[in-house]
Amino acid sequence: MTPPSSVTGRRVLVNTTSLGIATFWRIGVAFIMQIIIARRLGTAALGDYAVTLALLNVGQILVEAGLPTLMVRTLAGNPGSRRSMWLHVGAVQTFLAAVVAAALTALAWLLPSLAPPVALVGGAALSLLAYAGFSAGQSLLEASERHHLVMLLDTVTNSLLLVMTVSLLNRGYGLSGAFIALAVTQALSVMLSLLVIRSSGVLAGSDARWPMRSTETLRRAAPYFGLALTDVLQQRADLLIL
Repeated sequence: MTPPSSVTGRRVLVNTTSLGIATFWRIGVAFIMQIIIARRLGTAALGDYAVTLALLNVGQILVEAGLPTLMVRTLAGNPGSRRSMWLHVGAVQTFLAAVVAAALTALAWLLPSLAPPVALVGGAALSLLAYAGFSAGQSLLEASERHHLVMLLDTVTNSLLLVMTVSLLNRGYGLSGAFIALAVTQALSVMLSLLVIRSSGVLAGSDARWPMRSTETLRRAAPYFGLALTDVLQQRADLLIL
């Protein structure tokens, strides 16, 4: 019989390796895409792409609102609430995504000299609606310790994003093609995450109801939201200021 400590150590190793691979590939795809955009469309387009992505990254943190961390920490000790909390968090994040998408589009429209074209920002912001669903599904898998499935979803999604972006750029769609690819792959990622969640059985036996209202859930997630927002602003502040 395998000792419990050995099983735990192996699980930690697999989970850490899976997340590391997913992160490495995500960074690699982002780097490759920047090189392709700079060579195909020029430095001005690369600047618009970088600033739009910076706005989108901040928007993603606003959509998450600290809920992924709260979800992982809560479900670790209360797996019976997986289904209800997943649906609850998904609904809250989708509402926040609609608000943030509208706010980013309005910002680009009101400040045309300080932001990329409004069509570019607005189109990119629409991907937040799909991102909300993907984020909730990813958090559910992480809370269920299915990190290898998170790696699979991340790797497939980012690979599709790279292939679709290159394809659209080759067809002459310009910079808008990169964000069309982003919106489409985000939508596909939601469908893939739903398939993975259904087939993995993570929702089995999770019939308990999540007892909190949306405002209380957001209040509990506020400390995690503050940490995440501070982190992304430190990384993206230079682009946003420029």
